[in-house]
Amino acid sequence: MAVIWLSLSRTLNRGQLNLARFKFWLPTSQL
Repeated sequence: MAVIWLSLSRTLNRGQLNLARFKFWLPTSQL
């Protein structure tokens, strides 16, 4: 159970990083 929670939180953190990077990259690519 702890391993599943650890991998899940790790995937969520990676998703948040990708989302922040995408939000930063989107306006700069439209310039």
